[in-house]
Amino acid sequence: MDSYVESISIPGRSTRQDWPCLPNFPAAMDRPAGRVEGTVSGINGQPLRYFVPDTLPELLQRCSGFKHERECGKNDVPMALTLARAAARRRIAGKVDEVQARRFCDLIIGARAYASADAMKRLGIEISSRNHGLREEIVYAGGTIPSAAKIIFAPHGYVPALFDSLSEGLDAITFDDDAGLTAAVTGFFCVSMHPFLDGNGRWSRLIAVEAGMRAGFIASAMSSAVFQNAAKQELADDVWPRTRHSGLREYLELSLRFEKSLLAQLAERGIARASDAIWSQLKQSVRGRLALQEAALGLFAGQRLAIGRLRELCGASERAMNGMIERLLHESGGLLELEATHLTMRPLHESMEKAIQAATGIVFNRSK
Repeated sequence: MDSYVESISIPGRSTRQDWPCLPNFPAAMDRPAGRVEGTVSGINGQPLRYFVPDTLPELLQRCSGFKHERECGKNDVPMALTLARAAARRRIAGKVDEVQARRFCDLIIGARAYASADAMKRLGIEISSRNHGLREEIVYAGGTIPSAAKIIFAPHGYVPALFDSLSEGLDAITFDDDAGLTAAVTGFFCVSMHPFLDGNGRWSRLIAVEAGMRAGFIASAMSSAVFQNAAKQELADDVWPRTRHSGLREYLELSLRFEKSLLAQLAERGIARASDAIWSQLKQSVRGRLALQEAALGLFAGQRLAIGRLRELCGASERAMNGMIERLLHESGGLLELEATHLTMRPLHESMEKAIQAATGIVFNRSK
């Protein structure tokens, strides 16, 4: 049977009365974010419906001209670094993937970038040994067989052209674009394209941050990645099905509300001040770019750093190191601790997780 294109109404909220509208988004955001193409299963004769997202340049164009005012400055590195572990948590209460956290930190401090299609493909292969390139198979989610799945991702024959549109969209991003929206749209597009057999969520969030950073606000890009990770169940089951057929507006408003709520939580809990103090002290004391990279990865991605190694990275005397540690502990407000022979950011990251839970609860009106 020839393939066909159709529109499908997704049950659920048809109005947005139970969640707040933050900015006045362009009307183009209410256009469907792609199309559904159907065929019939050659195995059981059941209908198969594939979602094919619009190209990334098309989706980003719908946000064109909108810029959300933020209190954080451009290239807010310490705040972004602080969010790295949260963006790398495998489940809401699961273990942090420290390799993924290091990838985020490398992006933030400029030690790595995904500036080409080849670099993005290599990342997908690096993330999962199941990936050997762009997929050539049907992939789906929410069911044991394609005909019973909640979503069948774009047919594999479409993936190369969609991947090309990813590069085109990233290359067109400028500082005139909104970083948070850019990261959110890119994350949605990448997940919808689903270019690999495995690890698409981890890959998509890294590419989303790459996209947001090109618009200048690193912390906003990371906040979007944290939202895509912390709310993955709500997004996959509820928000993104409506996004596919009713447009980007609801998803982007929720993403911006999460960012606003999270930043407020980080300020209230002293996390913003502590992360800035830790990063400032590292920049002042550590000698050289590579040494600063190692120190940042140790503390922000790995959560702890041996004092002896930090002293070597600083090239400091024991007396100078003791003074530095004393200042760090004081300025962090108890969110950095001395643990035997190591400095640990465990208290800060534990407080961060509570802040994320609170922000997510606000966005989805969860009771405390």
